[in-house]
Amino acid sequence: AIVTAANTSHGHAAINIGTGKAITVKELAHTIVELCGGKSDIQHAPPRPGEILHSVASVERMASELGLRAETALAQGLARTLSES
Repeated sequence: AIVTAANTSHGHAAINIGTGKAITVKELAHTIVELCGGKSDIQHAPPRPGEILHSVASVERMASELGLRAETALAQGLARTLSES
């Protein structure tokens, strides 16, 4: 998606690249620890002042302007990224 966006002329429009599905930071952290075979203890702290508590990428522009939709689940994409590094 990033390569497609970089090679497509859309002026200076911002295009979110994502799945449009929510995931918590805690879920993401657990997924990363699991994929890395780690045993890290994930600690939860209170939100910092001004911290965004809920955010989901709006992917409509990715679909309409790039003709793309997310096809890979987050855990699969992270596993693929880790295996290539």
